[in-house]
Amino acid sequence: RFAPGEIDDFYRDIGFADVHDLGLPVAVPLLPDAGSDPTLDAVGDSALRVTPMHMAIAAAGLSNGGVLSSPFLVMAVNTPQQGWVVLPTGQGKRALPEAQAAQAVRLLALPDLPAWQSLGTAQTEGHPLTWYLAGTLPEWQGSPLAVVVILEERDPALAQKIGRSILEETLLP
Repeated sequence: RFAPGEIDDFYRDIGFADVHDLGLPVAVPLLPDAGSDPTLDAVGDSALRVTPMHMAIAAAGLSNGGVLSSPFLVMAVNTPQQGWVVLPTGQGKRALPEAQAAQAVRLLALPDLPAWQSLGTAQTEGHPLTWYLAGTLPEWQGSPLAVVVILEERDPALAQKIGRSILEETLLP
C-alpha cells in the first residue's frame, strides 16, 4: 500500500528511473508524472514505460533479498597477456528491506517449486505485451535466480509456459 506520492519514490527505489551504461544504446525509461494514479500503473494503463532489463533487475531484486544488481554484459575477458580477467560488476543497491522482499515473493510462491511467479499484460503504442516475472524464494540454496519473459502479444498462457519451463529446467535436477 502506498500513500499519495509514494509510488513515484518506489519506482525510483526499484531502479525504474535508472539508465544503465552497458556500452550500448539503451532505452530510457519513462515514469508517470508525479501524483498520477497508481491504479493505472497496476493495470498497465499509464505513462509508465520500463524496459525488459529494468523488469529483470526488479525481479532479481525480489529474489535477492531486496538488493538490486548492477547489470553487465560480460563477467570476464580472455586477454592475450593476462588470460582471463574478471571485470568489475558494480555494487548492488538495496531497494526493499529483506523482510518485505521475502513477504512479497511468498505471496507469489508456486506450490511445487522453490520459486515465485507473476503474470501481467500491458499496452504500448497500440501493441499488446505480456510479462512473465519469476524468481527463487529465500530458502533456495543456490544463487538467486530471476526469469523475465516478454511477449509482444497478449498471451499469458504462452508466457507462463515458457517461463515455467525455464524455471523447471534450472531448478529441478
